[in-house]
Amino acid sequence: MRDGPENSVLQSGDRTIRPQAGQVEIQGQLVTLGLAQLLAPLALLEHAGEVVSRSDLFDRVCKNQTVSDDTLTRCISELRALLGKHSRQTHLIETLPKRGYRWLLPVDEKNTEVASVPSPVKEILDGRWKRISAMALFGLSSLLLFTILKLWLVDLSLKPELLRIALIPV
Repeated sequence: MRDGPENSVLQSGDRTIRPQAGQVEIQGQLVTLGLAQLLAPLALLEHAGEVVSRSDLFDRVCKNQTVSDDTLTRCISELRALLGKHSRQTHLIETLPKRGYRWLLPVDEKNTEVASVPSPVKEILDGRWKRISAMALFGLSSLLLFTILKLWLVDLSLKPELLRIALIPV
């Protein structure tokens, strides 16, 4: 599990965590997590049963961001609410004052090579972007063709009339 939980499916209690899809399944209920809400449990799951310091969590969850100390506390609180909502096991994350947090349940890695779970929203957006890209390409090519034609017509109208003279030797 320490080699990259992002590429695996993790089982902890009655929760199945799919990091690549950003989803947690709890007794048949699917919960979608935001990026920060996903990175925090992954850091805790990597070190299940061990204390993960607040600074390590900050480095993992709030990398390259300037945030207050309350941001991490709020993130853990939201995570507890989301993950405990559909489950019998509500005590997942232990707070150790001035030390950090600990994931309490054992963690099993189900499969290390799992294809990402297709999301209906992602499929819709992929199809929509393909259509938008095709329309944009068609529009740009039409605009380019129209511009070339217009410039050609303007060029024709600006050319002076040529007087053609044929010289015939006598």
